[in-house]
Amino acid sequence: MADSAELLIVIPARGGSKRLPRKNVLSLAGKPLICWTIESALQTSLDARIMVTSDDEEILAIAGHYADQGVIAHKRPDTLATDTASTTDVVVDAIQVAGDMGSCPDTIVLLQPTSPLREASDIETAVSLYQKTAG
Repeated sequence: MADSAELLIVIPARGGSKRLPRKNVLSLAGKPLICWTIESALQTSLDARIMVTSDDEEILAIAGHYADQGVIAHKRPDTLATDTASTTDVVVDAIQVAGDMGSCPDTIVLLQPTSPLREASDIETAVSLYQKTAG
């Protein structure tokens, strides 16, 4: 079972979007879309690092508003901000950054900002289920 101190929540939020430009910063019910995911992660009872990874300065600035609550705003390399960059590569980059900060996460939770209706309890239930069934 994973130690919660080694849990990393990764929120990948690219600035570019072809179908809905700037979607992660567009307002949904009074706040930017990305805020819904950040706040759900913060509302969990999990002892986890939360990292927003983006190529976009506006998204990083929004994430920075949560820095006092422990949210890390990571500017990802330009190579990971293209239409062809994989989510896996973005997560690997986040793990490397966490490692550089002295963390060695063994459990990764990926929260897409385009799922704003996810609640803290949904995240906790998913992590609990994973921990019960993992090795």
